[in-house]
Formats: sequence, C-alpha cells, structure tokens
Amino acid sequence: MVDFQKLCDEYENLTFPQRVKDLADKSIKVFSRLSAMDIDLAAAKKTLAAFILGSIVNDGELNEMQYLLMYPSLMRVFGERYDFSDVKSLFESNLAANRNLEDNELQMLRLLSLVDDDVRRDIIAICIMVINVDGKIPSEEKQYIKKLA
Repeated sequence: MVDFQKLCDEYENLTFPQRVKDLADKSIKVFSRLSAMDIDLAAAKKTLAAFILGSIVNDGELNEMQYLLMYPSLMRVFGERYDFSDVKSLFESNLAANRNLEDNELQMLRLLSLVDDDVRRDIIAICIMVINVDGKIPSEEKQYIKKLA
C-alpha cells in the first residue's frame, strides 16, 4: 500500500533541481521495469501520459500555459518531443472519442495492477512531480492522483 500523503509531502518540498533529478531517475527505473515485463511499453507510456494530462486538465480544457509548465517534466519522463499542438490534439481526440478521465483512471489502474508496490509508488511519484510544477499540488489534481494509491 502506498502512503499517498507522505509521497505528496515528500515531493512538494523538493527543490527544482532535485525534482528534475528524481523525475529522471524514477522514469528510467519505471520504464526499465516495465520493459522487462511482457507488456506493450509504448502503450504503457501513452497510458501514463494520458493520465498525467488528465490530472492537469480535469476541467476539460488544456491551455498553452498549463502545457508550458509541464513540458520540461514531460520531456524528462517520456524522452520524446511533446509539442503543444500534438498534446492538445491527443487530448481533444480522447474527448471526441468519449475517452474521459474515468477511462484514463481505469487504464492506469490496470497498468498498476501488473506492477509491484515499488513501481506503483514510483509511478505515483512521477505523476506528483510532473503536476507539481510550481511547488504545490492543487487539491483537485491531488484527489485525481490519489485514486492510484
């Protein structure tokens, strides 16, 4: 079981350089563990990206400022180029296909059911660190991520 509040406290208080380092370290560890499993790694990355986007845009909109704030973290986690138009298109196509936040949650929970508690904790920590762009996790986003704990 993951102590969600303890994770939030730990990652809300990190300095920016420490958060960047931890984000890179945990991303490498998580994707290394996932790639060793018999799962589609690209699909796992897409699931994690959709969940993180869902937590940022749980109001149903993605604006460029939100994207700009999370862009460095997305780059650290996924190691790919995520430009605003691509991310917005992915988000809008999910909405158009009636793939709402609950669908993202279910896909994440399915992914987490395949991993041990250490990987689960690291995935939740990644979500917290990406969302924690300004040193504080808004309560709405916190409640969204807490469902994974």
